[in-house]
Amino acid sequence: MTIRYHNGLFYLITTCSDCGGNFYITAKNPKGQWSDPVWLKDATGIDPSLMWDDDGKCYYSGNSWILKKHGQDNAPFGRKSWI
Repeated sequence: MTIRYHNGLFYLITTCSDCGGNFYITAKNPKGQWSDPVWLKDATGIDPSLMWDDDGKCYYSGNSWILKKHGQDNAPFGRKSWI
């Protein structure tokens, strides 16, 4: 889970593995009232985060694991991150 502040809003972004993936909610005050979740359908993986460029453009970053299947010794293995 990550919490960020930008232009008067708090953004909380997290992963719900069992209920749809990554989503964010917003609030003017971190005590609440928080918005309904905004699900990020094309943002797979875990450990999401947000950042804003100087021009106000928002970027998503996350990562996932690349796992070998049994018997595939030449398959890639490790962690995949993206922005």
